[in-house]
Amino acid sequence: AMLVVLGSLLQPLQTWAESALTLATAVERSLATSPRLRLSEHERQVEEGRLRQAGVRPRLGLDLEVENFLGSNFYEGFDNSETTLSLVWILERGKRQHRLDAAQAAVDATDMAAEVRRLEVAADTADAFLKVLLDQELLLLAKEGVRLGEEARSVVAERVGVGRSSSIDLARVEADLAWRQLAEEDVSHELLVSKRALAARWGADRVDFAAVTGDLGNHPPIDSFADLLARLASSPGINQYLTRGRVRQAELALAESQAKQDWQLRTGARYHGFADEVALVAGISLPLGRANPNVGRIDSARAEVALADAELVAKRLEIETTLFRLHQELSQNLHMAAVIGDELIPLLESVVEQASTAYAAGRFSYFELRQAQISLFDAR
Repeated sequence: AMLVVLGSLLQPLQTWAESALTLATAVERSLATSPRLRLSEHERQVEEGRLRQAGVRPRLGLDLEVENFLGSNFYEGFDNSETTLSLVWILERGKRQHRLDAAQAAVDATDMAAEVRRLEVAADTADAFLKVLLDQELLLLAKEGVRLGEEARSVVAERVGVGRSSSIDLARVEADLAWRQLAEEDVSHELLVSKRALAARWGADRVDFAAVTGDLGNHPPIDSFADLLARLASSPGINQYLTRGRVRQAELALAESQAKQDWQLRTGARYHGFADEVALVAGISLPLGRANPNVGRIDSARAEVALADAELVAKRLEIETTLFRLHQELSQNLHMAAVIGDELIPLLESVVEQASTAYAAGRFSYFELRQAQISLFDAR
């Protein structure tokens, strides 16, 4: 009976139903309804409003001026007054285009940030998905351990009944079974939590799937570090900082353009009351002095450009360092998985089988058999 029970340990783990949630479906659902992605929509609306505002031209002004009235003698009353009605234009001298450029750069930066956020949502969903998949596999192992413990208790009780084992072995197997049952309960609760965390990725307030499906043993080949490094130039993380730099450049150009004072043009008609005649008038208002009223803002904008360049250099180094670390970890983990799966587990399976035979023949204690089982479970 013990050999039959231990034989189940050597069988492949149970697979979940094909109708279970796949990784692709989980990511698709998150990208469709994730609450985090709604933030990008609102952020873009904010910048689009600023872009529209940046394109607004200054309004025409209407200037009405009355002179020489309610005075003395000749200027008593309004008969000899002069009335001037003028239209006033404000010449921004290129500022509007710089405002549009800066606002458009901000919109582009928002779009790039939205793309990065989409990738983050997809990555977070993948992490949550793999946590559920891991907990499912751990639960299968825990259930298998409980089944083995229950069968072992029956076998040991039978051996104790015929005097072939000590009652100490029965106490050990009872305690071992209790620990296995607690472990199963613990993993079951972990699975409930991880499933809820995955459902929250697409905004669900309850778990709306039974299980996830995937193969933790599928280890595809990985690209070389040199190939991955070559693709960093087009990565959204780098492009986000490049876009941020373009925003700073546009803001600097805007600050420099705002150093130019606006001009005002006037043209209209003047009515001379004493002669009952009308004449055209025109004028222009120009600022005096060479002092730059925007010098502080320009210096600040230049510093922002330098800061964006420095941030890009630091971010690139950070990404390259992280990429190297992850590539090394992945390579080592794949190597360990291959050794464990191809060499260690077959060896431990043989040990468990031999230990079960020795236990049945009375040459091994239950403790020694249990140690062999634990080693196999740990490897799996």
